[in-house]
Amino acid sequence: MHILGAASAYPGTAITDELLSALSTGGVAPSRTISSGISNRWSVLPEEYLRSTRNADKLAGAKAAVSSPTELGHRAAQEALRRAGVEPEAVGLILGDVSNPLETCPSEAQRVGGRLGLKVEAFDIVVAD
Repeated sequence: MHILGAASAYPGTAITDELLSALSTGGVAPSRTISSGISNRWSVLPEEYLRSTRNADKLAGAKAAVSSPTELGHRAAQEALRRAGVEPEAVGLILGDVSNPLETCPSEAQRVGGRLGLKVEAFDIVVAD
């Protein structure tokens, strides 16, 4: 097996320190959250939605999302293929690194393969803190 290209894709909403402070509900001190050492945070949820709801209802949040894990995976896969200089048909295995799948069957890796027009082995590696 050879890994010829790798890439990632990020959603469009930047979670700034100012936004984190605005969203703080008292459970975690904003200064403690902000000083975590994380320089970039991103969300699929629009900033207006986060400010107005604080994403209190996780099911509503899934509906408010402006992109899905599959869309982000597809963008990353296209970039990895471009970097590797290969066509999708050359792919024999898809491994997806996903921490927040919307569904587990079919896997996000299988959905990304479908977006690429591929029918190959595809597995998610689900990693979360």
